[in-house]
Amino acid sequence: TMILLALIGGLWGASRLIFSAAREGLLPQALSRVGPSGVPRRAVLTFGLLAVASLLTARLMGWNTAMLFELSAQNFLGGYLAALLAGLRLLKGLPARLALVGLTLGFGAFLGSFGATLAYAALSLGLGYWLAPRNRG
Repeated sequence: TMILLALIGGLWGASRLIFSAAREGLLPQALSRVGPSGVPRRAVLTFGLLAVASLLTARLMGWNTAMLFELSAQNFLGGYLAALLAGLRLLKGLPARLALVGLTLGFGAFLGSFGATLAYAALSLGLGYWLAPRNRG
């Protein structure tokens, strides 16, 4: 039951990210439409197809479950690093900035311990940065 609930939560969360990105203009607008019940069915279907394609790709590349967990963890931790970098840009005041510099350097060193497999997370975050809208207030 716990695994099923986690999978449903992941599906819901990821499909909402796709839905939101489409509303923001980062993905095709068709993915931002909802059905009569208010469910973004196209976003859910898109995530399902992407998940299946990802699993098939991983299988073809010979990745085992441990590798998939490692790559997932790196993306998760890379997102934290991106948030720290955003904080450096957004927060004011010397104490906050010094704390964030220390956290960013420490976290960056920790992430560096993953070695060459970190390229996947770097590519994912780089793609997100490249796709992000530029002229926001």
